[in-house]
Amino acid sequence: MIRRRSPLLAALALATLQLAVPGTAAGADNCEKDPRPECFGIESVEVSLSSSQEGVPYNQAGAHPDLSLDVAVKQNPKSPTNVFGLHNSYAATRDIRFSIPPGLIGDPNAIGAVQQCTAQQLISFQEPGGGCPNGSQIGVSNVTAYELTKKLPEPVYMMQPPGGDVVARVGVIAGLYPTFIDFRVRSESDYGIVSEVTNAPALARLVAIESTFWGVPASPAHDKERCTAAEALNGCKTTPSPRPPGGNETPFLTNPTRCGVPLSVGVNASSWAEPELKPEGEVQATFPTIIGCNHLVFGPKVEITPTSHHTAAPTGLEMTIKLPASPGVKVFEPSQIRYIRMDLPEGLAVNTDSADGLDTCSATQVKFEENVASQCPDAAKLAATEFDVPVLERKLRGAVYLREQEPGHPYRIWIVADDLGLHVKLPGELELDKETGQIHSIVLGLPQTEGIPQAPLREAKILIKSGFRAPLVTPSACGTYYTHYEFVPWSGGPPSTGDTPMQIDEGCEAGGFSPRLSAGSADSQGGAFSPFTTTIYREDGEENIAGLSLTLPRGIAASFAGIPHCEGAAAETGACPPEARIGKVVAGVGVGPAPLWVPQPGKRPTAVYLGGPYKGAPTSIVAVVPKQAGPFDFGDEVVRTAVFVDPVTAQATAQADPLPQFVEGTPLFYRAISVQLD
Repeated sequence: MIRRRSPLLAALALATLQLAVPGTAAGADNCEKDPRPECFGIESVEVSLSSSQEGVPYNQAGAHPDLSLDVAVKQNPKSPTNVFGLHNSYAATRDIRFSIPPGLIGDPNAIGAVQQCTAQQLISFQEPGGGCPNGSQIGVSNVTAYELTKKLPEPVYMMQPPGGDVVARVGVIAGLYPTFIDFRVRSESDYGIVSEVTNAPALARLVAIESTFWGVPASPAHDKERCTAAEALNGCKTTPSPRPPGGNETPFLTNPTRCGVPLSVGVNASSWAEPELKPEGEVQATFPTIIGCNHLVFGPKVEITPTSHHTAAPTGLEMTIKLPASPGVKVFEPSQIRYIRMDLPEGLAVNTDSADGLDTCSATQVKFEENVASQCPDAAKLAATEFDVPVLERKLRGAVYLREQEPGHPYRIWIVADDLGLHVKLPGELELDKETGQIHSIVLGLPQTEGIPQAPLREAKILIKSGFRAPLVTPSACGTYYTHYEFVPWSGGPPSTGDTPMQIDEGCEAGGFSPRLSAGSADSQGGAFSPFTTTIYREDGEENIAGLSLTLPRGIAASFAGIPHCEGAAAETGACPPEARIGKVVAGVGVGPAPLWVPQPGKRPTAVYLGGPYKGAPTSIVAVVPKQAGPFDFGDEVVRTAVFVDPVTAQATAQADPLPQFVEGTPLFYRAISVQLD
């Protein structure tokens, strides 16, 4: 049995509202004279919300009200009236759809895990031992059908959902006909709920539904209203009184936790003659404003633990966000989270090694604003996620993927969860300080929702992957490091801020600075022309290389005859003529046993050019290194080196400009720098 599926099953949790729904534009004025199927539509909707707690307003944010909903379809005045004095509808009702504002919540767990009713149980209500469990009842409903001879109170049951994109279902026996209301999530827009009466019995000719859903189904106040479908055939007159539900009192319906904004509900319907719902047939009705957000608590906490506690090492992170809530029906739902921002400690930085083999996921691949599963490549995955939403049957599982670059926004992410009938896709971004490499992480949420979708959340875990190519690198010194966090609530109250510590306490004795040099000609024959290679090595954990100066031994000379110089703007930008090329650069950067080597296969090559006079030197070297790694491309890095020549000994001394320490906020930990002159 599938249980606890719906994340937002308060699809009908509206407030007091009366509206008349006009007919469709096509010939609406002529329907009384010329009745036909296209005249079908909603005649009226009446919704009322009553408080389940004494002294608590029905529209109090986070409260748990009872809900009543009455819907009627248009009647054909030329048809005979039935025993209720009602005319027949223009066509047999098939579907009735409600588009519900985001933030209205329902919790199937309130019924109890073993209390969901199966379709077979609902159908067998007249058989001995058949029918839905008593504890699965969540309300009562009166169904009026043109072909029925009496109106009876019918119990409304929490059903086992069929799966797929139907995240929850309730059922009722309309006279003798099983009728279902299915619930789906608008994953393509604002993550609100769409509830739909699907495939209403055509023979019954549904005319109206009057339903009440209980905010706290197990409340003793409803014991006298509990009734089986079989008992409903006699008007529930044989129902024992009272009849306990056999479960604990737990909130089922919950109001939004956002106040002071206009809300609306859309209503639409289709007939068996014209089964497709027409967008123009939906009518928007004003929903009363939620009040009392100042009564809601909001106090999330964060715990962050690195997977490695060693200095200057590749690391993942285990991040846990907790939003405690008190159980019970006499407390309000805490405010839901609207925005999250976390400033990770300085020194905890992006690891260049992680770019090797990394991919990205585009908006097309993630199927953004589509209610279908994403198709992000596995190579774009940065982290696994788990979200504990109490209305779900288990924790919602997902992943974090790297998004495609945009100018000025290289470290964008997707938070994706294709699970439990949901297709959650939230854009986010890592903001890096270009001077220090500090990470400012912000979840942006959806433009349509103005933040993170409104849903109850008790805990969120982000498990950033570990290993040699983990996305992050730990600080280079031991100590306690603090992450600052800020959470903004949907209630409109002040943000919740704080600092959470993490420890780096291994490899504390690492450090020092003793790079090694290797240099020489490929050909050892005296007086011969030969390629010359100079390589500097730095051990992992040592201080980084900030600059270098190199003096060649006596007797080593170079001939620049016939080689044009790269000068002026070309030398500043690296746009040197190919004829000025005299060698290349190979560099290894990163921490741990698997540094990133540049140039990467298939990327732009590096180049060393002969430059003109520079900083008082008669000649210079212009090194051009592409800032490319995996999916990232930040252009080219140009490093100039002045070459001085001793007029007495003819020895050459190369004095390089300071080496770049960061690329777009990502630190460059040099492991090897090799200059190979032709």
